[in-house]
Parts: sequence; structure tokens; C-alpha cells
Amino acid sequence: MADNTVLVVDYTSRDYAAFRDDMLANATTLLPEWTSRSSNDFGVVLVELFAYMGDILSFYGDRIANEAFLQTATQRSSVLSIAAMLDYRPNGTAAASATLTFTTAPGTAAITIPAGTRVSTLALGTEPIYFETNVDLTIAGTTATPNVFTGTVLATEGITVYETIGTSDGTAGQEYLLTQSPVIENSLDVYMDEGSGSITVWQWVDHLIEWGAGDRVFTTLADENNVTHVIFGDGVNGKIPVALTAIQAGYRVGGGDIGNVGPGTLTTLDSPVTGVISVTNAQAATGGQNAETLDQIRVSAPQSLIALNRAVTLSDYESLATSVPGIAKANALSAVYTSVTLYIAPLGGGLDASGSPIYVNSAVKQNVRNYLASRVPAPTTVTLADPTYVQIDVLFNLVVAPQYNQKTVEAAVLTAVSNVFDFDDAQFGERVTLGAVYSAINSVIGVGYATITTLARHGGSGVADVQLAANEFPVVGTVTSTTSGGIVLG
Repeated sequence: MADNTVLVVDYTSRDYAAFRDDMLANATTLLPEWTSRSSNDFGVVLVELFAYMGDILSFYGDRIANEAFLQTATQRSSVLSIAAMLDYRPNGTAAASATLTFTTAPGTAAITIPAGTRVSTLALGTEPIYFETNVDLTIAGTTATPNVFTGTVLATEGITVYETIGTSDGTAGQEYLLTQSPVIENSLDVYMDEGSGSITVWQWVDHLIEWGAGDRVFTTLADENNVTHVIFGDGVNGKIPVALTAIQAGYRVGGGDIGNVGPGTLTTLDSPVTGVISVTNAQAATGGQNAETLDQIRVSAPQSLIALNRAVTLSDYESLATSVPGIAKANALSAVYTSVTLYIAPLGGGLDASGSPIYVNSAVKQNVRNYLASRVPAPTTVTLADPTYVQIDVLFNLVVAPQYNQKTVEAAVLTAVSNVFDFDDAQFGERVTLGAVYSAINSVIGVGYATITTLARHGGSGVADVQLAANEFPVVGTVTSTTSGGIVLG
């Protein structure tokens, strides 16, 4: 008589123990005469080996499946491939900028400090950070008097590299690698002598498909190891470099938030200039930004589909602005569609150590204008504006629980309250609430209870939520605690 028993397969059993138990259970049906379950039994050994193999294959299967989705992929190569499918280009490293002040020796005649002059920080246990001047700087002077003269010039972090990246073989879709990384965003120039005796400069473009057969264009791709690939056209979309032509590249290496050095740190002149006795930066460098992390790409890539590379709604303007390297926050305002005011704040914005506001520098602002130029409606004028940083004062009475050190708890509470105004978590035009401050205070272990006596704009009084205007951004002001209770030492 035929055996009509239905074998039930548990497809959720994906680990070693589940595979082993399922196979042994099914063996009872298929081979009822096999009853031994001893670990010394050869049949059990085979079952355990297959279970071990099944466990490994299940793990690989799960990992492969996860790599196909943006939210679960863990390999940078997978995330970059999915982002490319969504037509999203992750931001690379952006370089910081700083204003350098050069001082000449007494009695020195007028001198010119050439563009590309290199200045660095002192190497104190770490590699120095290098900056190069953007343009020539001429400093007036005279040999007739012992006066010293100074001049200022904008400099950008990074080191300029020139190299031959390959020789064209005349085929379509040629691809070459740059030997050094990370390459600073928007710093790559590609040029070649195509046989005419003069150098032709090729243009970087987002997509080769938008260009014609004779256009001297190229695009780039940063892989999972942050190595930049230079890609040329196929003769239909983008010109093919002439065969046997040497392909030259000039680019800058560096970038990242490591370049946001403090004031007075750029003091080493690495490119000696006769007559210059000192160099420094009076203010901190700003604008340095790391390449997008996987988590940032997971958020930004889907958002790019919302704006679809064009600005229609105010949120489109904000999304497009924050996709420009160096921009951390943006808020767009408009009464009529032909005029939009876009408030922008840089990475690491707020107030510096001296209390001075940190704004987006002129170079990054120009990058924003250039990026928006082809993405806004023709009759629309976009005005970029700096935020108004509003300091919020918090004063409170704190009672520490009896078994905790008073000074330790007080310090932790002051830090927690200051973190309420952390730049990364704050937003334009937000409402700073009493509840948020109380929550921060009470989150510290050792707090008995607290009473807020002031929550107001800097210099103000009273206890109430602080509503900021659309162009205002909250930063920490005076945070003071009157503390009692707990264990007082010394």
C-alpha cells in the first residue's frame, strides 16, 4: 500500500539545530527501521554534516538577499550600486577653507606669494594638515622703512597631485583609476594633447548619456574603497579619447572634517617664500566634510527621488541644498514662486569657541548657486542667506540624590542640557520646549529633582517654550545650575 504521509517542511528552520532536528524527524518517516540517534551512529554524523552545510548556505543566502535592499545592505559596494540605480551620487570628501594671513620681514619690498603655496599645521603626534592658497597674493612693501606688511588670502585644504593615468587605446568606455585617494569633490581636471600640439581640457559631467558623440566629457565613480574611476564615452555619448593619447589628470587629495582646524594652527610654511616671516589663520577653517557614510546614503538616496533633481516645492530647495558638500542644514522661505530665500548652515555650524557665528563660506555658497542654477524654474531667483544663531539660556535648581557625588552629577546634567542644542539634532525655526530640557536633566542618573527657573533667549528671563523664527537656529547660551544635595567631597 502506498504511503500517503505528507512531509511538512519548515521553511523558517534556517540554523544548524533546526536543520538537524528536521532531518532526523523526516528520517523517522522515510526510514522507520533506522532508530539509532547516537552521536556515534554514521547516519547521525551525515545528518549533522548536512545540517552544518545547510546552516552556512542559509547564512550566505540571507546575506545575499540583504545586500539587494538599501536598508539592509552592509557592504559599501552594494549600497553604492543601489544608490546608482536610484540615480544618486553620494557626496565625496569636501575640503575645508581658511583665510591665511602672511607677514613679511621688516624692510622687504613688495612680493607675490603664488597660488598653490602650501601651509600646514604642526605635526604633533599626527600627520600635518596641508592647505594651499587659491590665488596669487601680492603684499605691498618697501625697503625704505623697517615696517612689516601683511596680506590675507583664501586657502583650501588638500594637496594637489598631477599624474598620467593612462594611454588611450581608442576603445569605447575606457576606464582609468586615480592612484591617490580620497579625491576632494569637484577638484579633478582631465586634459590631453590629441595630436594638435595644444592641450584640450575635458569636462566632468554627471551622466555621459546626456552628451553627444563629439563632446569632450568624462564622468567619475568612487568605488567601495574610495578609489576614483575616470570613465570616458563610447563615441555615441561622449567622445572617445584619440588612440595612443596620454591622459593627464590634476586633482586634490585630502578633505574631510579633519581639515576644520582651529584658529592659529596653520603656522608652518611648507613652500618657502623669500621675505615671508610668518603665516597664520586668525579664524578656524570651515567646510570640511567626510564622504557620506552608509547610513547617510540610506537616507539621502531615497530623498533624491522626492526632488527628482529639480526644485518645485520649498522642501525640494532644502533637499537639493543639503546635497551640496559642506551644507548641513537648510530652510527655504517664499511668498511668491519667483523668489526663494534659502537659509543655509554649514557642517559644524553654530558658534565657535570664541562665540563667533560659523557661516557657510563664499566658496561653498557659490557651489550651492551653481548646483541650483540648472534645477530651479527659469523665472525664480534664489537668495542665499546666513542663519541667525539664537543663544538659549537655561538656569535651574538641581537637587542630587543622597547617594551620588554632587559635582559628578552636576557636570553630567550641564552636559546633558547643552546637548539639547547639539547642532546635528537642531533645526531651523524649531520650538525649544521645557519638556525637552526637563527630559535631558532627568535622564542623568543621580538626579533627585530639578526646577527650571529660566528658559529664554540669551539675556532674557522667564520660563516658557522658546519659539524660533524660520531663519533662526538654536545654540546653547548660558547654562547654570544651583546645586544641592548628594555627597559633597572636599
